[in-house]
Amino acid sequence: MTKEELKAMNEQYGDYFTKTFMDLDNGQHMEWKEQVLRDLKAGKKPPEIVHYNDVFDRENPMPDSLADLFVK
Repeated sequence: MTKEELKAMNEQYGDYFTKTFMDLDNGQHMEWKEQVLRDLKAGKKPPEIVHYNDVFDRENPMPDSLADLFVK
């Protein structure tokens, strides 16, 4: 599957976490990423998906504390 096909599948069937933290441009673990997206498409929930947590490449942009969101 091409990167473009994976990106389209992620846009259509991915969840918040795959859309935010899964990098389809870096080429790492592409077979896992494809399987995760296929499993989401099939209706599986994240705890049921092997390698779900392993496909996240980007760092979490959320602050350690929600209070940090209000500090300017």
